[in-house]
Amino acid sequence: QFFSLLIRDFKYDYFPLENNKNQFVFVIGLPKSGTTLIEEILYELGYVDLTNSFLRIYNNKNLKHPHDISEKMFKSVPKNKKTFLKTHTHFSKESIEIIKKYNPKIIISTRNLKDMLISRYCHLLASPSRDALKKYINLDITKGFKQFITHENKADDDFVIKYGDKVKGKIVDFYYNWIKEWKEEIKKNNLDHLLLDWESFLQDKKKYIKNIINYLEIK
Repeated sequence: QFFSLLIRDFKYDYFPLENNKNQFVFVIGLPKSGTTLIEEILYELGYVDLTNSFLRIYNNKNLKHPHDISEKMFKSVPKNKKTFLKTHTHFSKESIEIIKKYNPKIIISTRNLKDMLISRYCHLLASPSRDALKKYINLDITKGFKQFITHENKADDDFVIKYGDKVKGKIVDFYYNWIKEWKEEIKKNNLDHLLLDWESFLQDKKKYIKNIINYLEIK
């Protein structure tokens, strides 16, 4: 597998499918919202994953959260090689400033929040890797899901929801505001971006892929 990935990266870097000018793509989206699908499409278009390349430096040290970004991370991206970075980064002013400075092509992936939460919960049931979430798995599936989307454990900021101004649980509010803040701030700062949603892929797969190709100006 090591040699297979190394050869692929070498081929993409030194024998590119096309020398389009958009070399760095930053993909952001909620978990289970279609970001892995976008990864697969970018692979087919000749882009290399910054986090999984033997020919690139991925600096993810000293982050406040595993999904955060840093200036060191963006600074290490090669300027003349097609590279993408996918994260589930929470919105912050610091992140916006880093993006403005390095000016990547931005793809935002969204999904109906209800479907995303159900998919996320099913994913946790299939791979309960976090101790903080094991309590939901041992419950009846309906009770477990209800507690999952409404819990208010302050130590578990990854999974949180509010309805209006009333806090009903950290999970839903967190995810709702996550995408709302990213969309508002990217628009406010007039940053070039492509907004995609999982539902549009289900409706017309070719159009979804074509939107990415057109946005990255690939012939």
